[in-house]
Amino acid sequence: MHWLWLAAGVAGLAQGLTGFGFGIVAMAVLTPVLGPKAANLVVTPLAGMNIAVGLWAVRRSINWRRALPLCCGGLLGTPLGVQILLHADALLLRRLVGVVILLTAIGSFHAAGKPRATPSREWWGFATGALGGVTGGAVAMAGPPVVVYAYRQPWPLRGIKATLLLFFGGTVAARLALLVGRGEYPVSILGTITSMLPLVAAATWAGHRLTDRVPRKQVDRVAAALLTIAGVVLLLPPGRP
Repeated sequence: MHWLWLAAGVAGLAQGLTGFGFGIVAMAVLTPVLGPKAANLVVTPLAGMNIAVGLWAVRRSINWRRALPLCCGGLLGTPLGVQILLHADALLLRRLVGVVILLTAIGSFHAAGKPRATPSREWWGFATGALGGVTGGAVAMAGPPVVVYAYRQPWPLRGIKATLLLFFGGTVAARLALLVGRGEYPVSILGTITSMLPLVAAATWAGHRLTDRVPRKQVDRVAAALLTIAGVVLLLPPGRP
């Protein structure tokens, strides 16, 4: 049980600070303990609470013009990702994406604190969102492509967080609706999930409060470190369900 609380607290703090990372941290810790399916069932509603608190904290920084290309691309890419999941070799796919993410993380460390001078064109946002949808549908990690894109923009940190949270909010809502609709949630874990929601909310808020106290370059490095974790997790042998 202590692994659940540790994972939820650290994951909430990470995403509160950077705008992403809840699923990466929580799944990295819980998958070896619970197995991938049970970990997903626990993490999905907790991620919903995390995103809700995060969006409330940065509500004044929401810019739909920034987020819309990403969200539309994600809606387009997700079905393709699911088809890849159904027909491609799952282990090969995980490892290929893991290598790409690790290479991206290395580039992110090098570029930490060095955003572009001007924003990328909107079609880049759409393409990145589509790629995130594909990776999310295929290996349940939509974040890395979108995170790299967002952290390279000359946006304020709160604007980056708001944009990422809007993108993740749509994907988590769709996943939760699908799981509930299929009756995947056993009554036995609902109490555990409910008891952890206040911890997730508090950790997320604490991470958000740190945003203005941590230099942008350091936050960029935390984001790159989380990308590294994501790549390593994908390269490891998958846990047993």
